[in-house]
Amino acid sequence: MKPQTWTQIRAAILVATTVVGVAITVEAQGVSSGRLFECSVKQVVALRDDGSIGSTPWTKSLSKIDRFSRFTFDEARGAFRWSGDDKVWTYDVRQHGTDQNSLVALRTYQGPAAFVLATLEINAFNDGAEGFPFLLNSAEVYSGFCQAR
Repeated sequence: MKPQTWTQIRAAILVATTVVGVAITVEAQGVSSGRLFECSVKQVVALRDDGSIGSTPWTKSLSKIDRFSRFTFDEARGAFRWSGDDKVWTYDVRQHGTDQNSLVALRTYQGPAAFVLATLEINAFNDGAEGFPFLLNSAEVYSGFCQAR
């Protein structure tokens, strides 16, 4: 049915806006609240010239920089931030962590040739004495433990 008057047009816009608003509210209620993970890096390694993975002069340098010793990850927003840094990196949470599986999140470059820049896996099912083990794989591989808040 085609609206004929401005009053009918305004009423149609109001109905459409209300329906969209309800849909957004319903969708938001279904979103997992997620957890905030505070993580401490225990080791940084990289691919070495001999094809093995281990410590390199570069990873030894990174290990000494306080900024790269801790990070936070907000599971609900996919927000990753190194300690002492204002820059927030957005990750796509592909699998939420539960008591039966790991949290898996990807940071991707979006453009004509999209590709994965980093992966983050937090073993949310394995809460040991030090916390949840994690693996962050970018140009280097970071590992350690996270505490859920």
